Amino acid sequence: MNGKDLGPPDGLYAQPRQHFSIEASTPLAQHNQPPTQTYKYPCATIPLTQKSKPWASGWHPSLIVVGTIFLGMVVVDIIYFVYRIRYTLKTPTDPRDALGSSYSISAYPIISVIVELLCAVAMGLYAISKVFYPRVAWKPNAEQRALAAKAPVNVHICVCCCGEETEEVEVTMVKAAESLLYAGRMGYVNMECSGIWLCDDTGPSKKANATAAAGTLEKVQSDYEAVLPSSIRLSGKARPLKSAEIALAKENLARLMHGGKGKLPKQQQRMKLMVDLASNPKFDAVNFVQRYRDDPTPQVFKGVNYTIDILNHVNVEFWSTMMVSYNTTGFISCAGTNFAIKAAALRQLGPDPFPTHTVTEDFAMGMRLRAQKPPLTGIYLPVEYVSGGAPDTIRKAYRQRSRWAKGAWEMLFSKESALWYRRKSGPKNDGRNSLSFRDRISFLAPVFNVIVNATATPFLCFVPMFYILGGHFPASMTQATISLLITTLCFNLFFKYYGRPSVGVEHIVWKRSRPDPNRDVQFMAKVDAFDEDTKDGQMRVYKPRRETSSWFGFLMSEWNADQNIRCFWWLFMKVAVNSILVKLRFKARSGFKSTAGPAGEFFEGFMDVFPLTLLMLLLWACIVWGFLQFSLGATLIGPLGISMVWALYQSLPFFNQLLYVVCRVRHEPENIGCCGCYEHFGRKLFQFLYCCSFFITWAFHDG
Repeated sequence: MNGKDLGPPDGLYAQPRQHFSIEASTPLAQHNQPPTQTYKYPCATIPLTQKSKPWASGWHPSLIVVGTIFLGMVVVDIIYFVYRIRYTLKTPTDPRDALGSSYSISAYPIISVIVELLCAVAMGLYAISKVFYPRVAWKPNAEQRALAAKAPVNVHICVCCCGEETEEVEVTMVKAAESLLYAGRMGYVNMECSGIWLCDDTGPSKKANATAAAGTLEKVQSDYEAVLPSSIRLSGKARPLKSAEIALAKENLARLMHGGKGKLPKQQQRMKLMVDLASNPKFDAVNFVQRYRDDPTPQVFKGVNYTIDILNHVNVEFWSTMMVSYNTTGFISCAGTNFAIKAAALRQLGPDPFPTHTVTEDFAMGMRLRAQKPPLTGIYLPVEYVSGGAPDTIRKAYRQRSRWAKGAWEMLFSKESALWYRRKSGPKNDGRNSLSFRDRISFLAPVFNVIVNATATPFLCFVPMFYILGGHFPASMTQATISLLITTLCFNLFFKYYGRPSVGVEHIVWKRSRPDPNRDVQFMAKVDAFDEDTKDGQMRVYKPRRETSSWFGFLMSEWNADQNIRCFWWLFMKVAVNSILVKLRFKARSGFKSTAGPAGEFFEGFMDVFPLTLLMLLLWACIVWGFLQFSLGATLIGPLGISMVWALYQSLPFFNQLLYVVCRVRHEPENIGCCGCYEHFGRKLFQFLYCCSFFITWAFHDG
């Protein structure tokens, strides 16, 4: 790793960088390439043979219909809120007479309209993601493959170790090495200057981790010494990789390896992998021919058991809907956990490209990339580069959501956030340009969704309680009100459960089969030493195959995502309050999910869902009280019946999470024994009751 150091083009930086020194690769201009189109600033070249607009490749025909339905939803929402504000803010003076003639105005209906408006805006932002759904092909064409082979890049894969098991570290590093080897033999990677970096949390208090990491490093180096003789390095005394500091892993390692001298060359890519996410050995062959984008995000969220999981379908929905819709504009959402980025893009972000002001550094990194002029673009590659582990316990899921929510508030309050960059806030090369209005709205959406979830979910639970216990309903139930509510509900259900499983993101399965000279030739390679399970020098071809699910399975997954997000309102409310207190300097810091409970996994999970359980019991008590009122002569058809059904519907997500904890449901098969039998029975019971709640939900919708 002693290549000549390439500095930036003249005039790009007023002062030299002090964080990176990476070996040089062959300049792109020396190769015979298709004509290129060069922008003045920032420096970016895109072959003219590749369309510069992702949506230029064509739209799916159904978008015309879906777009029309979306416009219809907007029109109906406007009519509904105009009518709601003008005619339904008055409540009956007699609380038991919803159809009476004596009315008064109070704060309760006004708050109800505000909450409904917040929900409508959140639903509209989500519906847009299902309207903009282009056909973006991930498979490279012949010209892209030829260009990638003519101009191989240097690739450094950074594997971050934060105290994981030694076996996990070894598996990830081996997979990363195989990924580089395969891409190198395809001619896409400069193997002489590429390598893997192992960033660990070694230090005076973590000598055991340092010893284990060093042993893993030596083992991988010995196995791949013939092709990667000196490219795998150990970070040594890297700072602890916790919360936002994980974004500094690459800079820490670069300073240790090169003494903080030199500058970052242009013709290079970088990747970051978490230790527990092993890379697909064949992904790099796809990624490097797609490098006309500045930031590809190669990740498919897997590890979700669709029959028993109630915690992770929101993540699956994000990758299958939101990320693909971002391909229409090159919007960069995630550039943190697993991503590949051009070194040229990093150079435009100034001396310190990696954000540290928030724990959600991936979102903050995307903001900084989009804040360039013109904005840097990204693309989501629906190729399984890594298999992300899904949290299978309430505690793990709550800690994950707590980190995301905290990061959203940190981006909102931090002065370092790109949300508040101004166009002329500093020198042109410091990377602090302003975001466009569209990007600013897109990046503010996570904070907005957290606010809506933390306020709307408990309010919608208290609405039936207020009527059953106190006789107060937020609107007068006229025929026009009911008709508009039903129409709005139909539009919301359509966009909530609409999807194209056969056209959308494909979970790629690399299937071993005989070579086919007419298809997928770009994935064919001769067997080498690292292909342990193939003998006699056979050829292996890896074909992408769709994993298609049934319409019912897709529908239940979308319903699961909707039910799941409603269970985190208490967590989001705590994070919001703590973040505001930190901003007002009443608290020193806002930590992750820290609900303490007695020893034992069951009690920890139960303490996490305790507020939800309490609210569920209150809703059920109101239902019982409603039946008592009906037995005493109250009218069931009307606000009383609506409130009772409403209360039962709102309690279903909380009941499912409590049942998930009590039945001790897990993704992986359990051991044989008494405990294993109990957990097997609990899993089956959970599946049955969960399916019952699914059908009850749709019965309520139909009703």
